[in-house]
This record gives sequence, structure tokens and C-alpha cells, in this order.
Amino acid sequence: VARGNLVVDMVWDDGRLRTARIAARADGPCVLRTAIPVAVDGMAARGEQGTLGYTLRFAAVKGKTYTVRARP
Repeated sequence: VARGNLVVDMVWDDGRLRTARIAARADGPCVLRTAIPVAVDGMAARGEQGTLGYTLRFAAVKGKTYTVRARP
């Protein structure tokens, strides 16, 4: 269980993220920090590029599962 009461399940392919599923156990902010740009299925949220990679923020809803994929 990750900070914010989120359960994270990641699938890797040859050392690269293929997908990640994030299950929210509580309402609250979800902040993803990644080395590559990612998108959350069904959401318009986009990561912002910074000096240490990308940061994507969205409001997680208890009981909902989010699928994260690397953006092409």
C-alpha cells in the first residue's frame, strides 16, 4: 500500500513500465512521479515535465481503480 492509501500493481516489459493499476482505498490526491510521460485511462490529466521527470496529479476516489500507461 502506497502513501495516500493507494494499492499499486505495476507490469513491466523489458525494464519499462507497460501499465500500472492504482486502486484507491480512500478519497484524496494521487501524485505520480515518473521518468517518462504517462496518462491515466479515461482522464484528461497530463503530467508536467520538471527537472526530475514528470509529475501527474489527480483526485482519487475511494473504490475506483485507475490504469496508468506510458504515453507514446
